[in-house]
Amino acid sequence: MDPWFGSVHDATVGLLRRAGYRVVVPEAQTCCGALAAHDGHAEEARRMA
Repeated sequence: MDPWFGSVHDATVGLLRRAGYRVVVPEAQTCCGALAAHDGHAEEARRMA
């Protein structure tokens, strides 16, 4: 998902941190496949899930 919305994710993390929240993003975090599933790419979504 980062390739599509990386700047939005970065801005959201920054906003949450400025609001005083501790944001933890696991290094191995990847896309869950939901966007691929919604776009009709079922096999790709299964691999990502």
